[in-house]
This record gives sequence, C-alpha cells and structure tokens, in this order.
Amino acid sequence: MWINKFKKHKVLKEKLLSLIDRTPESNIDKINKTDYFSKRNLEEGYLKLFYPHLINHLKNLLPTFKSLKCEVHGVWFQQYIKNNIHDWHTHGHSNYAGIYYLELPNKSLITEFLDETKPNITEGDILIFYASKYHRSPLNKTNKRKTVISFNCSFSEWNGEY
Repeated sequence: MWINKFKKHKVLKEKLLSLIDRTPESNIDKINKTDYFSKRNLEEGYLKLFYPHLINHLKNLLPTFKSLKCEVHGVWFQQYIKNNIHDWHTHGHSNYAGIYYLELPNKSLITEFLDETKPNITEGDILIFYASKYHRSPLNKTNKRKTVISFNCSFSEWNGEY
C-alpha cells in the first residue's frame, strides 16, 4: 500500500467539487452520486482538470514501482452521504487501484480492507493498492459528504533497478 499527498489538492479541491456538482445525478446501490457507469470524456468536466495532474502524479511514482510506464485504465468519482456504503469488492483488469480523497471529513470514512489493514489517510492523499485486495467504503454514519476520485492503473516495463 502506498500513500502520497496530491500536491495540487489545495489548489484544485473547490474547482473539482464544483465540476463534480455539475455532473448529472447517477446513483448506484448505496452510493449517492457517481459517474462510474457514465461515458466519461477526458476533455470534459472534472476529468479535463484532474487527469493531467493524475498522470503527473503517477509519473513521479514510477521509480517507487521500479517501472518505466504507467497506464491508467479508468477514472471515476463517487460521493457518499449519510447511510451510503460501497460493499466489499476488488478491481479487475489492472495491477493497482487508486483513491484520491477529495473530501474526507471524518477518519471513520477511510477505505476499509478485508485483511484489516488500516491506512493512515488524510484529505488530499492518494492511496494506491493492489487491485486484487478486497476493500470497501464503510457506512457513512456522519452528516458530512465524502468525495473520492478513483482510478485503476498498471505499472509496467521494469526499470532494471532492484
């Protein structure tokens, strides 16, 4: 599990939230709002603003993963309000899954892992973990909204370092 600060968080947070607020309503299961099942265009909305920064962030992590290349397989947002939850799941078709904590009003809303790993996350962090690792967004018992931007990626082409 890897945790890094998203350097542009303070600059982009309100802009990203404003653009996400303009995204048409789409809820699934017990998630208030998401664009997971929507057609997403990298040249529109929050993705136009966020995606280049995500790519730069991942490029900076290439040495950490001893890789020369990182490919992003998908990006989507999810917002959780009181009584929302996202049950246990994994992410297929990638090596890693990532979560950018755009709004994290309470530590009780940090992603939970089935193996009971407890990452020390704060708002503005990006968490990257093995995509095959079971995780969930816990039940939101607060009156505050949690917003994340999730993504799948694969690091490849070993850089020759040990």
